[in-house]
Amino acid sequence: MNNEVQNNVDSLINNLSKTNYSFDANILSKEEIKHIKKQAKDARGLYGLNTPIVTNIFSFIEQKGDVVFQLQNFKNSDLDAMIIKYSAKSTKKYIIINSENPLINQVFAAAHELYHYSYNFIENSQDSIVCSFSKNEKEEIKANRFAAEFLLPEAALKDELDSFLLYADSSFSETSLTKHNKPRSLI
Repeated sequence: MNNEVQNNVDSLINNLSKTNYSFDANILSKEEIKHIKKQAKDARGLYGLNTPIVTNIFSFIEQKGDVVFQLQNFKNSDLDAMIIKYSAKSTKKYIIINSENPLINQVFAAAHELYHYSYNFIENSQDSIVCSFSKNEKEEIKANRFAAEFLLPEAALKDELDSFLLYADSSFSETSLTKHNKPRSLI
């Protein structure tokens, strides 16, 4: 990839996403990471997801019937999302996501909150969790890792990367250009 294309890609990523998620590898053991990968795989199976990237996570999660999504403009830009029960008697949980974040980050937030919904709200004992994904707290790092694995499992990421590199090699290599796809100035 040439420098101009790389700069354009970097600029696009910086403008369309937040990048301050904590995945501190020193906090989770290899066994914990393996367990989280299994949890994400099981959750994907529960929702019947076979595709590498979840395109509409909001409707998948709402299928369970006891989760409602809301968008809210949080005044604190470090606040990414939260999951709450409005009352002790309520069976519904509300995942509230910062609407000021780019869509890609809202999708990640939904998967992150799915972890809290699935693994921190055991028997409705907890009323709310407020999340800032840059925190170096163990449960937040677990939820970040789960979200990444849920949205794009490692095996699927490797497949996507291999496909991209194969395409990039064939598309950008001068030896692969044929007369039909060469720029006019080269014909």
